[in-house]
Parts: sequence; structure tokens; C-alpha cells
Amino acid sequence: HPTEENAHLLATCYYRSGQVTRAMAVLSGAKRPENRYLLATCCFQQGKLTEAENALLGGENRFIDDMDAIDHVPAGAAGLYLLGRVCKRGNRPQRAVDCFVKSLEMDGFMWSAYEQLCELGANLEASRFFGAATCFTNEEYTANNGSESAECRSDASDNVEDADSLDDEGKETHDCNNNAPFSEDRSTDGSYATPEPPLLLGLATPNNATIGGTSSAAKPLAYKTPNVSNTNSDNSHPEIVVKKPRVGAPAMQRRAHHRRPLADSSEKYQANARLSFSSAAFDGSPQKLSGYMCREALEMLERLPDSQQASGWAQQQIGRTHFEMADYVKAHEVFRALHRAEPHRMEGLDLYSTTLWHLKDEVELSYLAQQATDFDKLSCEAWCVAGNCFSLQKEHDTALAFFQRAIQLDPSFTYAYTLSGHEYVANEDFEKAVNCYRHAIRTDPRHYNAWYGLGTIYYRQEKFEFA
Repeated sequence: HPTEENAHLLATCYYRSGQVTRAMAVLSGAKRPENRYLLATCCFQQGKLTEAENALLGGENRFIDDMDAIDHVPAGAAGLYLLGRVCKRGNRPQRAVDCFVKSLEMDGFMWSAYEQLCELGANLEASRFFGAATCFTNEEYTANNGSESAECRSDASDNVEDADSLDDEGKETHDCNNNAPFSEDRSTDGSYATPEPPLLLGLATPNNATIGGTSSAAKPLAYKTPNVSNTNSDNSHPEIVVKKPRVGAPAMQRRAHHRRPLADSSEKYQANARLSFSSAAFDGSPQKLSGYMCREALEMLERLPDSQQASGWAQQQIGRTHFEMADYVKAHEVFRALHRAEPHRMEGLDLYSTTLWHLKDEVELSYLAQQATDFDKLSCEAWCVAGNCFSLQKEHDTALAFFQRAIQLDPSFTYAYTLSGHEYVANEDFEKAVNCYRHAIRTDPRHYNAWYGLGTIYYRQEKFEFA
């Protein structure tokens, strides 16, 4: 029976088996929201941005400027996120920012939308979407035996009866609420430091022209956990209010259950402090790194608890931070440890291989290239590793073939265009190099590596105004 429900089931089977074109054919002309979203996903993967936008907005006569159309995008926050990616790839950054912001406002767990905002350079605070960065401040915490804490203050209140009633029901109240969500999603960011074009290595670079915002000024203050003082004083104890015993309650049950020992109270506050502070570091580090404020990003990442700091995502960000600061020795240590811990992880291998390119480590780079291509031949990062390997061996034509393979697998992979431009420069084919750099800038206007490549070519051609 050719119903839309059956069409959705059949198209889902085609999509999950990799037959995206057949799924698009089945969903052609679909009206149900779930079918429109799946159709838009298929069109986006095929690079058909106009068709994807029409499917999300509900027709060719709808436009992204029509707020009523945006409000009816299928799949809620996920649909708005997809629409934002369509606008981003279509070189409409402001519309993409609007869609990502609305997606986050609808679903605070849409972490990938926040990463996309960081990549677009949007100057938005994480607390706008993920809540307050800290659960309390030092001024709000009183260290006199914890007697002024949120739980113990109820002993001195006039409404003792209500406090006991709530405690008997097993409910606890807290003065703060940390609602910072966590989500993970892969974000392809091509703004990486790249090998300098071989013919341009002799150019002098000003000492103060380091890209990445590595200035040590305005460092955030180090976080200190509040210390609990054991100072005992006569006026530090709240006034005890004696009430009549409740009828029918045993004598052992009439004690104040809502009181907590000092150690439990302080441990809870310290746990909340660590959780809220790690949330602030987790939320803020992508924005700092996307803005190339590398030292600030590194400080935030290093404040994460050991369990979070040891995760693959955090280690990749730490390695990239050292990489952007041109600390290739430290970046190599981080990437090598990450690769040993997660040999199946493809994200970040392009940075790892470029680090080895800078360190001129042919042996490890050759082994990494063989291992990556054997593990996943459909990964664009794997072919970038192979290209860097042959580039280090001065086999530029072979390296170009591998970089073009990476572009074929993912036409939006900005870094592969830039590396191709470097290889064309090595072959003194400046016209093709300029085309590669321009294509990289089209896919990511904030990709400074491609701008640098263009500038060096114009400098070599003595076109100083363009440079």
C-alpha cells in the first residue's frame, strides 16, 4: 500500500543501507514531517542544498526569511540544526547562526549546534544556552561550620513544622540548579595549522604575527575549592526551636531528619562546585579554540576532572591547542597517546600527521598512513595522512592524488583543499594553487591557512597590494 508510513519505512531501509538516491526517489513529494526531514537529510548528503531547504521549509515558495516557515521545520531542534548546516554550506552564515541559535533554544542538549556556532565565529556566551557557569560563588558560601548552608538554615526558621514535613517525605531542596547538558557530535573544523609551502620557507615571519591568540594577558583566575573552617563560637549555632511532639510518632522518629553532618554538607558543595566548574570549562573551550585564544582554551581544558580530561574529545582539543601554538613536540605527545588509547578514532589524524610532517618523522608518519588507510578507506582524514606522508618524501604528485581522494570523499573538507594548494606551490603551479586556496576559503571563510597561502603566492609574484 503506497502510504507515507510505508514510504518512510522503505526509505529508512534504503538510507541505512547506503542507497541514498533510492531513498530520495521514494520520498519524492512527501508531506509528512518525518518524511520531509529524512528527504532533506538525503538531499544534504548528496549536496543538493536547494532541495534540502525546500524539503525542510515545506515547499519551493517558502524562504528562510519566512519565520512562519522556520517555526514549522520538521523534527524540531534537529530539523533547525540541519537547516543551519544547509545555510552554512550555502555561504549564508548569518542565517545559519539564526538556525543554530533557535535549535539550541529548543533543545539545550544540541551540542553540535553550539560547535557550529563556534566555527562560524559567533560571539555568544555558553551560559545563554547551558545555564549559569557556576553553581555558587565564594561569597555565598559561609564557612562557619556550615551552619549557614542551605540545608542547616532551616533549623532556625519559623516554619519548622513545614521543614520537618518535607524531610519526612524524603524530599530535599537545593539552592542552585546546574542544567548544563553534555552531548557529543563530530564537528569537522578545517581551521588547522598546515605545512608551510616548501618554496616559501625562506620568507621571514614577524615574531608578533603568531595566529591563535596565544597572549598570556587576561588569564582566568585559578579556581579554588572553598575551605571549611572548624571555628566554633557561641553565636555560630542557630537558635533551636522546640516544638510539640507529633501524635502517634515514635520517640526515635521525632528527631530533625533534615540535619546533615558537616562533612556531608561540605562534600556536597565541593562536588557541586567541581561539576559546575567542569561544565563551564567544557562549554567554553570550543569557543576559545575556535577564536584561536589557545592559552585560554588550554587552561579551561586542563581544569576538567581527570576522568573528563582523559576522554578522546578533550585530548583531541588539547592536542589541537598545542598544535595551533606551534608546540609540535607537546602536540605529538598528546596525539600519540590518544591514538594508542583509541586507534579507531579518525578525527584528529590530519592534525597528527601534519605534526609529524613538521617534525620530519618519516617512519612514524609512514606507519600512521598505512594503519589509517587499512582501517578505513572511506575516511577523508586517512587519505590526508597518506598525502602528508608522500609530501614529506617530496613526492608531490602522489600526495596530490591522495588529497584529491579526500576531497572526493568529502567535498566540504576544507583542509584537503589547502594541502592540495601547498602541493601545487611545490610544483610551481601557482594558478591551480590559487584555485585550491580560493575553494578552501569558499567552504570556510575563517580558514586562515588558505588566506596565508594566497598571500604568499601574491608575494612571490610581487603583487604586494594583493598580498
